[in-house]
Amino acid sequence: SFACISVVSHILFPLLADGLVSAVVLRVLAGLGLVGVYNPGMRVVAERFSTNGRGMAVGTYVTFFYASNSVSLALTGILMAHMDWRDAYLVMALLAVLSVPMAFLALRSHEAPVGGGSSGTLDLSVLKNKATRIFMLAYSLHAAELYIVRVWLPAFLVAVLVAKGVNSPEAAVTAATVGGIALATGAVGPVVGGILSDRWGRAVSASAIFALSGAVSFIIGWLIGFPWPVVVGLTALYGWAIAADSAIYSTAVTEVSEPSKLGSTLAVHSFLGFTGGVIGPIVIGGILDLSPEAIRWGLAFSVTGALSIVAILSLMRVRPPIHRTASPSDT
Repeated sequence: SFACISVVSHILFPLLADGLVSAVVLRVLAGLGLVGVYNPGMRVVAERFSTNGRGMAVGTYVTFFYASNSVSLALTGILMAHMDWRDAYLVMALLAVLSVPMAFLALRSHEAPVGGGSSGTLDLSVLKNKATRIFMLAYSLHAAELYIVRVWLPAFLVAVLVAKGVNSPEAAVTAATVGGIALATGAVGPVVGGILSDRWGRAVSASAIFALSGAVSFIIGWLIGFPWPVVVGLTALYGWAIAADSAIYSTAVTEVSEPSKLGSTLAVHSFLGFTGGVIGPIVIGGILDLSPEAIRWGLAFSVTGALSIVAILSLMRVRPPIHRTASPSDT
């Protein structure tokens, strides 16, 4: 199964990765396994809950996903203070072995709802639905923002500490630990965002959260000389804001898509999201390389903030009510 692929790839990474090629191959396999678990899992959750409570349900699912990422980063940082990074990585990878029997037990009793069957083939006609396209675009921008922060925030925290005179090894350990804990505050974000979207609507809630994360993006990169507690506090807020809207888009596309095309809808949705998540950090990395040292972090995070503006403008085109099934007017 995909869970086995992901677990084995993560275990092999600290044991076999000795260069760029081997590292990339193992990470690609791990990513393939992750997508193969995350997507079907989200569909199962969406199918088990009615529209009114689906935002909270999917939000809870995404919350546990983010919590595992953030906690693993924080624990890895703590372990690195006592052992080599490979040993720390291996310890965390071995814990993931438990996911295989857990997935089997969770899916054993699941049955697809009547009328929700799938043809088993990818149907790109799901993109003809206007509301679906908008939510997919917003999700791609959200994923770009999310992974930019996940990839570059620890490096930014290292830069802040080094600028204060902390040596690089100590700065790396502290940044990984603090960054993981700060991003862990975002673990509760998706369920809170899901509840808000059940109450206020998907597009309105997502836009409000994007406005908050965008505001932090425009500020945080310019704070290298500020007191460390201020940076950590804003980092914690950032961690919550970038994650709070994660479940909203996935919930929304399950509601505006046809039940028989739900699998294809989530597949395209996730592909566009992960594409944004891949491209975003690369673009920001290029900006960091090409920008003058004095302004590179401020500029990089400000570009990240610009993604929020694009997303909000796109979401303004979605007409309420949002949490309902698809209708001809959406196509």
